[in-house]
Amino acid sequence: MLAERTIVDRIEVLPESGAIQVRQRNQILRVEDVLDEDGKVTGTTEEEVSFTFHRYVLEKGADLEGQPENVKAVAEATWSLQLQ
Repeated sequence: MLAERTIVDRIEVLPESGAIQVRQRNQILRVEDVLDEDGKVTGTTEEEVSFTFHRYVLEKGADLEGQPENVKAVAEATWSLQLQ
């Protein structure tokens, strides 16, 4: 069976502007069940078949609704530090 997964694999802060650059890794995975001697499923294995990258930038003060938690945490920490 094939499955898709998107993860944020890079978050970068541009120091002068405070912008946050985000890179997502879009993966296609081959997922297979692991069977024991009796044919019962004991787990699964995942093998990455292919991937692509998607990049975007969040400017200082951008709406963070719908962003992954790790992106929100970096943006909030960075932007709050810059206001001090």
